[in-house]
Amino acid sequence: MKECSRRSKQFDFAGEGNLWILKPAGLSRGRGIEIYNSYTKIIEKIENKRKTQWVVQKYIENPLLIKRRKFDIRQWIIITDWNP
Repeated sequence: MKECSRRSKQFDFAGEGNLWILKPAGLSRGRGIEIYNSYTKIIEKIENKRKTQWVVQKYIENPLLIKRRKFDIRQWIIITDWNP
């Protein structure tokens, strides 16, 4: 297992102990936010509510700090098709 973690910098992101934030895209003020630690449960939730658009974010346990304040870089992607 150590060998895999040395080869992939994102190896730990796939574990069951990680937290993921799932939010409905059209709501504000934290409404509808749910926390998951399983990819399978996230997919089940999304499959059950197909008409809703979702934002999925990895919860960062050790955020980048600058002068003891949280700092983040937000990256947006658009998935236009599930088939390559």
